[in-house]
Amino acid sequence: MTRKNKLTLALALIAGIVFVVIMVKLRQPPERTTEQATATPARILEVTPLIVRTEARGYGQVLPARSWKAVANVDGRITWRHPDLESGNLIAADTHLLQIDPTRYQLAEAAAKADIAGL
Repeated sequence: MTRKNKLTLALALIAGIVFVVIMVKLRQPPERTTEQATATPARILEVTPLIVRTEARGYGQVLPARSWKAVANVDGRITWRHPDLESGNLIAADTHLLQIDPTRYQLAEAAAKADIAGL
């Protein structure tokens, strides 16, 4: 290192130290205020539940994402049908939907037992 570079480095270091000392001496503490935070009053509203029927309207062609067609695997007449069992209605899981007349099943079961007994 040359003498000129050493002198420049020393002067920069001294100037930095002088700057830090001056800034520390001239610092001022933060101002303190005696004001206290004011509380914001809260409003209380008493509300009553309201039953609202939601409705969605759309225009144009609408197709379901999935469709399902049920095919009966049991012969017999339907003797009872859930009143909400309509196209588009949502029904909770494990809800009794249909009741089929059990007489055909009972006759088929009796005939099968008679065939087994005859063998």
